Amino acid sequence: MEGGGAPELAPDPAARALGEAEKLQKPLRWTEPDEQVGLSEEATVATFAGVGLRSAVCGDHVMRRGRHYATFTLRSLRSAYLGVVGAGFDPTTGGRAYASPQGWVLRTTSGSLFHANRVSTWEGKPEFNELKE
Repeated sequence: MEGGGAPELAPDPAARALGEAEKLQKPLRWTEPDEQVGLSEEATVATFAGVGLRSAVCGDHVMRRGRHYATFTLRSLRSAYLGVVGAGFDPTTGGRAYASPQGWVLRTTSGSLFHANRVSTWEGKPEFNELKE
């Protein structure tokens, strides 16, 4: 062994899985907001008071397989698009998640599902403004 250092050990898959599971128990934190989105309360609150649409991403949580969910609280109910994006999506460039081929996004006021700037209807879709607490 050159350099006298300890041999490099392969990461333990069970320890990695435990670390990922523990991370999922913590509140989501917004990590990549558009420049017009403000973060507060330890990055658990994203605020946009301007005009138009902006994106923010919780980039510390990677979905590898299985079922995942997140709970969001909308403090002011104008309209929001909530969903998932692929790892290559970058909101800091002004990209819109609903228009991206990497995005699958639900609009809160209509219940419509957007992907690659196309809207689709789905079985059980709520009527306009039917989504509530």
